[in-house]
Amino acid sequence: MLEIPLNLSVPVQMIHRTKIPYQATYFEGTVREVSSQFGMQVYEDSGLDYPTPLSFEFRVGPLLCGLDYNDLPQLPARCGEYDLWFKFQSTSSHEPFGTVRPFPPCSFQDWNQYTTLCSEIQYRAKSDTVLYVTRPRLRLRAKQWAEDTTLRRTLVRNDLQTHLGDWVDMEFTDQLSYWRRAGECLVSVHVPGFWNNMLSRSQLQLMGFGVCTISPVLYTRLPDVGSPIPDVHYLACRDDYSDLLSKIEQCRDNPDLCQSIGSQAQKMFQNTCVPEKIWSYVGRETFQKSAIRI
Repeated sequence: MLEIPLNLSVPVQMIHRTKIPYQATYFEGTVREVSSQFGMQVYEDSGLDYPTPLSFEFRVGPLLCGLDYNDLPQLPARCGEYDLWFKFQSTSSHEPFGTVRPFPPCSFQDWNQYTTLCSEIQYRAKSDTVLYVTRPRLRLRAKQWAEDTTLRRTLVRNDLQTHLGDWVDMEFTDQLSYWRRAGECLVSVHVPGFWNNMLSRSQLQLMGFGVCTISPVLYTRLPDVGSPIPDVHYLACRDDYSDLLSKIEQCRDNPDLCQSIGSQAQKMFQNTCVPEKIWSYVGRETFQKSAIRI
């Protein structure tokens, strides 16, 4: 793989973030985390725009790029107007579009905290506790997506409560406590939000801590590696969750498998989703694009 170091004088311009505080803060945080290492300049540019309600523009050197943080896989018509269009929840269906690139979905805001917690959270899959901390209802504008999410999450919640009883941990606490509890569980179950085969923030975070997770097959692409591999980076259940209990039983019978999957998931995360890897990837893609334009 061609490794292109970011030019020490390359400026990254981003839009003022009043309309999109969470996604823009995550994006900016990845840049600032590596700015001292790569010498990148970061500053806001009021001349940039919002191509759609769920995207914003940024520049890497001379290239005008878009960051599409829509959790749905559909591409907006305007994406072809940009030198490169980076997208959360990108799938293999986007590969024919020459300018579309995957961008890791939001994971952590505080990368120093993540690094510290990685040394504290030591997942061993030695417990019988199954973690399932997911709100049944989401505040979604599209009613059909909200209803579908509620049905899936309620189904799984009821199934786990009925068959696992006290062995399932569904308590809502602060995020730090949740992460630490994840490190002590056997496995964590995830029912994604907008659509059933997306890599959710909570699942991606636990992968970052090396925790084994269960979800339907994931179509979300990550930079360079493609989609996480079932039974390598996570345990895949059926889309209707009908085999979820048997997957949990598999974890109880083979905790070493869970630990191995968690370890592989963490390696994948740290090779694709931490700031240094994100911007090495963006730098390489923009360098190649600039070379083609020249």
